[in-house]
This record gives sequence, structure tokens and C-alpha cells, in this order.
Amino acid sequence: MVFDTFLRLILGSKKDVNTNYLIHFQDLSTSAIQRYN
Repeated sequence: MVFDTFLRLILGSKKDVNTNYLIHFQDLSTSAIQRYN
């Protein structure tokens, strides 16, 4: 996802935080996609 790359650029220096945030963000994205489809 484009968002993954964007967040990696922002949080790339904190890999653990980055990974956890991406997982959380993907969960939110999935929920949003399911909600609007």
C-alpha cells in the first residue's frame, strides 16, 4: 500500500514502532474498506 511506504518514511528510524503502527493501520484500513464497500 502507498500508506505503508508513507509511514515507513515517517517512522523508519523506529522499526518496532513502525511495524506495530503499520499492523494497526492496516487493520483500520481493512475495517474502513469493508465498511464502505
